[in-house]
Amino acid sequence: MLRRGFLWAVALCILLALPGCAPRRRPAPAAFMKGFNYVAYASDVLASPRSDRVLRELRRTGADWVAITPVWYQDDAASTDIAPWEGRSADDDSLRHAVDTARRLGFHVALKPVVDVKDGTWRALIAPSDWGRWFAAYRRFLDHYARLAREQGVELLVVGSQMSSAEPLAKEWRTLIAETRRAFPGRLTYAADWSRYRDVPFWRDLDFVGINAFFPLSDKARPALDELRRGWDRRRREIETWLDASKVGKPVLFTEIGYMSRRGAAADPARYVPGAPVDLALQRDAYRAALESAARSPWLAGMFWFWWDNPSVPDWPGGRRDPGFTPRGKPAQEEVRRWFRRAWPAAARP
Repeated sequence: MLRRGFLWAVALCILLALPGCAPRRRPAPAAFMKGFNYVAYASDVLASPRSDRVLRELRRTGADWVAITPVWYQDDAASTDIAPWEGRSADDDSLRHAVDTARRLGFHVALKPVVDVKDGTWRALIAPSDWGRWFAAYRRFLDHYARLAREQGVELLVVGSQMSSAEPLAKEWRTLIAETRRAFPGRLTYAADWSRYRDVPFWRDLDFVGINAFFPLSDKARPALDELRRGWDRRRREIETWLDASKVGKPVLFTEIGYMSRRGAAADPARYVPGAPVDLALQRDAYRAALESAARSPWLAGMFWFWWDNPSVPDWPGGRRDPGFTPRGKPAQEEVRRWFRRAWPAAARP
């Protein structure tokens, strides 16, 4: 009887090793996920010494997760073809190098492949001429990265980011998610725009509710810290109310969150305003309010700040004269370090 059980176990292991069979799932993250997003817009820059140096810097902030974001493109909003853009999309060898480097430094790694549009259309507004053909192209794109993520030991895969116009096609997404689970043993999420997370119809098929958490907090140009705290209290209650009412039964992950160090950044945090007046204190206070709120949110599994560095740009800014998103060399960096190095409650788990 024992021998028969052993033979069945061997046969099952062989079956699961065959292509197309479901791999064994990795355990859910046990600790709060303290992360940053990391994006590059050049084919080989993720394998460069500069990129390695940036990851070492980032590790010293206390971050223990990094979400690496390769980007493929479609030509325009109506296109049904999705492909790497030569010279701009990270190639697979450089991506493998970045994943390996991050893991050697002690990071857990998420992979967040996204589709952008060459003509500058926001991906949330795409309107393919044939949704069936578009989803077929998107499945090939996502399957490519699901298999690469499995090979590299990646723990979390984001199956889409802010594809708002595609979200109502629930059947197509559920098929896509089921196929991705057969290729990838880690956890899955989707990164919804902050204004639409309540409308995504396929949360129950995933492990986390992913939100790009660029919630407006105040319409004032320079709100006080207490007003930012009240803004986050309001957003936290909104999420809690929705979780209770929707019964999705999943923890939340802030797949992106961030603030420029500019005047008025709390009114529309996702908006990039080049050349805006610098306001380092506002960025610091917005980080503090968000981190305080996160520490009081038992349904929150983690957060990924947007962003630390773009290694594609040799003179990427940062520092006290920069109004951009990075906290690097600014008071917000110390805020991150202070909070990320403290003991956090256990993470909400799928």
